[in-house]
Amino acid sequence: MRFELVLKNVYIITTNIAGLRVGGSVGELWAEHQQLARDVANDVIDIQEALTGASFDRDALIKAMLLAFDGDLQHKCMGRSAPARLQRALQHADQHALPVPTLRAIGREQAL
Repeated sequence: MRFELVLKNVYIITTNIAGLRVGGSVGELWAEHQQLARDVANDVIDIQEALTGASFDRDALIKAMLLAFDGDLQHKCMGRSAPARLQRALQHADQHALPVPTLRAIGREQAL
């Protein structure tokens, strides 16, 4: 159950935050910006591990995220709550002294 909840967070937060930089759909994100998606997802996983106190199989989370992408390749990455999700993720990272370099770079771009 914890894996599924973390997966949900990885999917939502990754797509929203990556969407702040590149927009588009989840299909486009993976096809055209795979490294960005991976970097954001890894930062998000760092935060999820700190919040849960557990370690997760990153490859399994990424593969499961891609299965979710495949379910609706046209799903838009960025919703109205994307900036708030980024800000909250950065707050969690600060509370746990996590570097999360990709999230911080996008935060600077968004003037957060």
